[in-house]
Amino acid sequence: MAEKPTYEELEKRIEQLEKSLKSLRKKESEHSESEKKYYSIIQSLPLGMHIYQIDPYGKLRFIEANPAAEKILKVDHKPYMGKIIYDAFPEISKTEIPERFLSIAEKGGFWKKENIIYKDELIDGVFENYNFQNMPGQMVSLFIDISDRKLAEAKLRENEARLKEAQHIAQIGSWELCLQTNKLFWSEEIYHIFEMDPSKFEGSYEAFVNAIHPDDRAMVDKAYTESITNKMPYVIDHRLLMKDGRVKFVQERCETTYDNDGSPVSSIGTVQDISSRKALEQKAQQWQQVFDKAEFGLALVDIADRTFVDVNNAFAHCRGYSPEELRGQPFLEIYPPKEREKIQKQLGSIDASGHELFESVHQRKDGSRFPVLVETTTIKDEKGRPVSRVGFSVDITEQKKSEEKLRKSEARLRRFYESGLLGVIYWNMDGEITSANERFLEMTGYNREELETGQIDWVHMTPPEFRHLDEKAIIELKTKGVNKKSFEKEYIRKDGSRISIELAGAMLDEKRFDGVAFVLDISERKLVEMELIQAATQWQTTFDASNDAIWILDEAHHILRTNKKAGRLFQIPNEGLGSKNCCQIIHGSEIQIPECPLLRSKVSLKRESLVLPLGEKWFAATVDPILDENGQYAGAVHTLSDITEHRNMEAQLHQSQKMDSIGRLAGGVAHDFNNMLSIINGYSDIALERLNPSDPLYEDIHEIKDAGRRSADLTRQLLGFARKQIVKPEIVDLNIPINQSVKMIQRLVSEDVTIELIQAPDIWLVNIDSSQLDQILVNLAVNSRDAIDGVGNIIIETANITLDADYCSEHLGFSEGQFVTLTFTDTGRGMDKETQQKMFEPFFTTKDEGKGTGLGLSTLYGIVKQNNGFINVYSELDQGTAFKIYLPRVDEVEEKPESNPVDVQSLTGSETILVVEDEKQILRLCQRILEINGYKVITADKPGEAIVLCEKFPGEIHFLITDVVMPSMNGKELHERIKRIKPNIKALYMSGYTANVIAHRGVLTEGVRFIQKPFSPKALVQKVREILDATKERTHD
Repeated sequence: MAEKPTYEELEKRIEQLEKSLKSLRKKESEHSESEKKYYSIIQSLPLGMHIYQIDPYGKLRFIEANPAAEKILKVDHKPYMGKIIYDAFPEISKTEIPERFLSIAEKGGFWKKENIIYKDELIDGVFENYNFQNMPGQMVSLFIDISDRKLAEAKLRENEARLKEAQHIAQIGSWELCLQTNKLFWSEEIYHIFEMDPSKFEGSYEAFVNAIHPDDRAMVDKAYTESITNKMPYVIDHRLLMKDGRVKFVQERCETTYDNDGSPVSSIGTVQDISSRKALEQKAQQWQQVFDKAEFGLALVDIADRTFVDVNNAFAHCRGYSPEELRGQPFLEIYPPKEREKIQKQLGSIDASGHELFESVHQRKDGSRFPVLVETTTIKDEKGRPVSRVGFSVDITEQKKSEEKLRKSEARLRRFYESGLLGVIYWNMDGEITSANERFLEMTGYNREELETGQIDWVHMTPPEFRHLDEKAIIELKTKGVNKKSFEKEYIRKDGSRISIELAGAMLDEKRFDGVAFVLDISERKLVEMELIQAATQWQTTFDASNDAIWILDEAHHILRTNKKAGRLFQIPNEGLGSKNCCQIIHGSEIQIPECPLLRSKVSLKRESLVLPLGEKWFAATVDPILDENGQYAGAVHTLSDITEHRNMEAQLHQSQKMDSIGRLAGGVAHDFNNMLSIINGYSDIALERLNPSDPLYEDIHEIKDAGRRSADLTRQLLGFARKQIVKPEIVDLNIPINQSVKMIQRLVSEDVTIELIQAPDIWLVNIDSSQLDQILVNLAVNSRDAIDGVGNIIIETANITLDADYCSEHLGFSEGQFVTLTFTDTGRGMDKETQQKMFEPFFTTKDEGKGTGLGLSTLYGIVKQNNGFINVYSELDQGTAFKIYLPRVDEVEEKPESNPVDVQSLTGSETILVVEDEKQILRLCQRILEINGYKVITADKPGEAIVLCEKFPGEIHFLITDVVMPSMNGKELHERIKRIKPNIKALYMSGYTANVIAHRGVLTEGVRFIQKPFSPKALVQKVREILDATKERTHD
């Protein structure tokens, strides 16, 4: 028998029992607390939770749900409790879910299912499920409603589809270039246009330029650079070179955005295939999925110390931790510093609200960060005090990326819609425009209010003559969904004006017949096309209007194009000239002549020319080379200009210049000759006055004087030709002096020659010296007399005529204006061309030697030119000759009263006379003549010497006789200088020919006294006496 325990042993065992009981009670308490804690977590979860259990019959029954499940599904779960899953949720039997749930409850495991669509009489939604076994025979299904996310995804896909479809319809691709990163975004349509693989495109500005036709790259780069610099959008057409050698033409439009500092940020634009206008054949590349797998985690945080109480694997692994590493750590450690501060400030409001849903950023163990969606719910104890917080978080990195892509896509679509590149409208089959962008409103002149009130109708905006195009496009839309090709038409703007547009459309809703259309303003293009047509027409008109024959030749010198003048010149229709070699047309052979300008131009690559005789005409053949883009010879422009008239006028000019040169020579000769004749004739007169007529020397000296007189007549004719005669023109009616000269002319010609006058009754007046008119008539009469053999006729005709520019352009030296013509026609033997070319030259004559001076027609020529007139001569052998003289018309002026001639009683005098002459022999002759007649004479052979003599001479010098042309100073200047010393001195000018200092074209300046060399002693002293006596009479008056 066992011994009884001692008291001490019993006391010790009781103490051990108490300890064991106390430990057991503690464990029971802890177990109860744990159950309470996790029950609170389950009840506070933001996810919906259903718990299912296998009954004894192997059926899966719904046994429990948390409040979040009722909130998500919006139904009371109590009626479903204890029901078999098929009875609780009838529509679920149509899916794999019951079998999956039963398998998890029996065997365990984890099953995640996305995109579960469930709908019955009470529940309707799209859900994402997370399912696992919580104990044998029992499973938990956690779920969230993702209906809103699915709607967002659908919206994104719709927007992307609309953008893709819109660009496909209009055959327009859009692009965007970030100028900070040089990253270039191309829409899929651009890849189709460029026929490039997106995976092989670098996505930079340089890659874009390299895709352009090599010859257009510099142009496009320049346009883009200038657009950024000038802050102006641009539109440019350029080419693309395809891999197979095909060339596409595209139209590119671009706009650039700038920041507040004016720096360029990005460029957006469009590229439209304008070569084929065909729909692209490839479908758009699949856009990246908006969302991938949704990942979330669960965490329990102690409110008191803000540490993690517990986390699940998804939460920990997502952040690079194990659950053990996070338990007990401050929950704020998973937030980056800045986000941590933000959450710290919000803790108070989060605790007070009991529930919060917000986005934030979490930081992984390796320091990387990712965005999360966090939903938290506060867990309270039995007294209602917050003790912890359960949080649900999902990594929304992919969602954020999708949202960013969506934002950019929508922004690009919005920028495209709002840009001024194209008009965009949404329409229906009733003709209504339901929506439009600002560009369309701007194009048509309507405002947004008129659009929203339904006042814009695309049917009535279309002129009647274009509506059949709309009907054809609508039929195509109904059958094919899109307009495969755009078409051109016009809209009637609000103000009634019209605008040219290019349009393409697509159906958006085939059931409702709604669609979208892109409208491009092509008014400027139409204007350019019209200008090009007009320019081509004007060019062809100008080409054909040219008075030159013009050929455009290819490299082998075959005629590609010709104008009408060339056809007329060679009497070949223009179509008959095509493809022929120009040498065959001009020279009758394809063999080019050695000096051919075509051959020379092909070598020199410069303009070459040659003068060619073709028949009776002369042509200037000019060749300008046509060079290709590489500077190589590719053809030529061959011009044939008729220069026959030009050569004739050139010959006339040479003849006129020759006559002027001969005239200047004749004047100079006459001047020197007159100086010598003055000496010969002067001393002859002095000798004859002193000799007795019976003296044997008298006759000898008289012969000398006669020879001098004849020589003086000859010099006067030379001066007439040289237009250096001193004349006194007067305004006359030509008919009067001609009538007075008829008898004289009749005496000059034989009686067998009949003179006929044909005179205009209202003849205009002319200004001419009557003696010169007599010279003209006498010279012409003598010329006609010598040309007429036997019986003949002379016709003297006067008429008024006005010369215009056309006539003067064909007659060198003629000028426009009103003239009186004197035509002298005879029926003589006429002249050949060689004689006509020389007839006005001095000393040229067709008479036998010794029978003519050859100065008659030369004098006639000089007189006409001196009077600002012209001469035309018409003559042919055996057909007679007509001289037609043109004298300028003058207006009638008031006649000046003639001064009374001074009665010279005596040629002698006693006055003091200063004679200045650089020819010393003439100086001595003048001194001798004047001294013989009683005058006191002072002489000087230089103007400077004469001035000094006047300054030193103490008495009065009454008279100055000076030569006109002298070295260092002319006679008029000398007179002006001496008048400063002797104010009352008078002057007489003498010269062998006139000079501009005292006369203009031989007409003396008003008040100038002049004596022509050679002069007789009597003529000199008579002129001196006349001037001195006239001065005395004015003094007495």
